[in-house]
Amino acid sequence: MITRFETKVFTWIDVQNPTLEEVVALQTEFKFDQTIAEELAQNIERSKVRFFSTHTYVVLQFPTSEGVLAGGKKTEVDFIIGTTFLITVHFEKVGSVNDVATNISEAKQLKTTRELFFDITYKQYRKIGRQLEDMDILIQETEQKIFSEKHNKTVEKISEINQKILDFKRALRFHKDIWHQLEVNVLFRENAELLHHEYQKIWNALEHYQEITLSLQGTNDSLISYRTNEVMKLLTILNFVVLPISIIPTALGLVDTSMGRLFVVLLFVAISSVIYSLLKKRRWI
Repeated sequence: MITRFETKVFTWIDVQNPTLEEVVALQTEFKFDQTIAEELAQNIERSKVRFFSTHTYVVLQFPTSEGVLAGGKKTEVDFIIGTTFLITVHFEKVGSVNDVATNISEAKQLKTTRELFFDITYKQYRKIGRQLEDMDILIQETEQKIFSEKHNKTVEKISEINQKILDFKRALRFHKDIWHQLEVNVLFRENAELLHHEYQKIWNALEHYQEITLSLQGTNDSLISYRTNEVMKLLTILNFVVLPISIIPTALGLVDTSMGRLFVVLLFVAISSVIYSLLKKRRWI
């Protein structure tokens, strides 16, 4: 599906789920490089930037618009940035593209296609920032569950958070190299530095959340181990206490006299008292 927006200085073409015929028509109209046309028809899943004499081709991957709570993975947006045109190609719904498209009066105030490219990307970074706020809430909820002794339930939750962080980092891992390349290009330098800064804030937040999650995982594992040790200690104590008692009927059956039976009972009471004293001295009970 192709959507076309016209301003006084440039044309913006947004394409979702392009067909081969649509790609060929766009390549014929805007004369971008043939290798780009070959890539637009498929989801290459690799962020990159390529410079041509009359246009620039940028591929960026982002976490999907559904965000953290919906468990989204990643989506790709291809940008072909010419002097008088900008083409955006994506296979899934991209929030920032829709935001700009629904507020086309704001987009018309932009003076160049580069500014439109940066505006779309900046809005996408802002959306990712809000998604990370959801991740922060998930981490706080998990922390509360850990210290409310719901250790077993939090193991899966911590793994889910780790997976979400990895999904975000997998989608964004090549952006730093792209901004480095755009920063050395005089046409992109100023805004590229700004977006590089926004990207770095997101990446630092992901690193921070990953460190917290690993710490929570270690804490949760330690608490589970401690609780397991307590259970094993209790079972050992019960074994020490129950074993003498279980032998009493057998011992009584071997004694014929009442005095002998009384001696057996007193003996086991004494043994149990000694065991109890030892356990108490070692603070096991």
